[in-house]
Amino acid sequence: MDVNTELLNQVYQNSQAGQLATRQLSQIIDDPNMQEHLGTQLLRYDYINNQALQMLNAAGQAVGNLVLPEKPASQAMAGLKAPAGNTPRQAAEMIIRDTAMGIVDITKSIDKCKAADIPVINLARQLLYTEEVNEERLKKYLH
Repeated sequence: MDVNTELLNQVYQNSQAGQLATRQLSQIIDDPNMQEHLGTQLLRYDYINNQALQMLNAAGQAVGNLVLPEKPASQAMAGLKAPAGNTPRQAAEMIIRDTAMGIVDITKSIDKCKAADIPVINLARQLLYTEEVNEERLKKYLH
């Protein structure tokens, strides 16, 4: 697999995991401010995911060849399904933890795939920036 395909796969998978988790959280969180944040974050994940998919398709990579994230978002959401587990603070803690893992993953991938084309690296950096902003914005829910 070439470095462009490898990095695009990572961007696609990470943004897809973000989409799934964000959609599931949106269904169980009632706080209007958190709902607004989740909606904005979902739009960012959708855009990045669609861009990665378009770039993969343009390179001749079929969607069926992509590997889905190992840990389904539904497993990650298990702790929030209990009545006491759907507060904005608890959701923010979980999202921040998962976002930190995403930041580490995409940072490693960018470093590993330094020879990738500039548009591919820029998309990966866009995902990294999105994750960093998401983490920072969620910190207000921890107080």
